[in-house]
Amino acid sequence: MRIGALARSMGVPVPTLRRWTQEFAEGLSDDAQGGDGRPREFSPRDQRVLRRAREILADREVTYAQARQRLREEGLLVVPTPPRESPTNTGDGPASAEERDAAERFVKTVVERLSQPLIERIEHLEREVALLRQEIEETRVPLGTPDATNAGRRRWPFG
Repeated sequence: MRIGALARSMGVPVPTLRRWTQEFAEGLSDDAQGGDGRPREFSPRDQRVLRRAREILADREVTYAQARQRLREEGLLVVPTPPRESPTNTGDGPASAEERDAAERFVKTVVERLSQPLIERIEHLEREVALLRQEIEETRVPLGTPDATNAGRRRWPFG
């Protein structure tokens, strides 16, 4: 079930459900968390946890921490276990100098390849601007010349 349908069936606003998915995340599936552009999908177990949370939070004096504790006592929230240390590098730890250098070289190559057409276009435009500036300079008439004082005036055909 998606978040809008669940919100309607529970009689709570969607933002409240979003908050509850954060507050009670340890008892919800990964699909209920959403993210990566995918919609939230609530399993029947997720719905049961959130409905019970709504019942507990109906007492306005109950805090989120107290609600979490009660859900844990009822077995609806799984107490998170700390991650175990792994002897092999799973990509979670800091990268070695060699891995960082390889990543930097890769990024540099990609940036250079993607920016090359843009650099060429900028250079072409700079050449065009220089030519236009030169053309403007050639068409300027210095002040004080007869053409400059009468510039833009019409001459009468009879004189």
